[in-house]
Amino acid sequence: MDSTILLEINDLISGGLAFLLIPTINAIIGFIRPFVKDTRWYPIFSVILGIGGGLLLAGLSVVAAVGGLIIGLTSTGLYENVKTVALAKKES
Repeated sequence: MDSTILLEINDLISGGLAFLLIPTINAIIGFIRPFVKDTRWYPIFSVILGIGGGLLLAGLSVVAAVGGLIIGLTSTGLYENVKTVALAKKES
């Protein structure tokens, strides 16, 4: 990859877009949780919302889509880690 593209993705993620989208994605996933019982869909929804949010907020470009993908995956990771910690506390 070209180093300027990597710098643009880094600027997009560290520029505040992640701080806006990650909690929003987690809230939306929390809202749809009662309606979608199969938990395998949550990461897919997170990635779709991340890419869509990146494209809407940063413009229609490949850099915005990749940044949104990273944000969606980060949001999924945060959700999965919180779920794992909650299960561990429940078992102990």
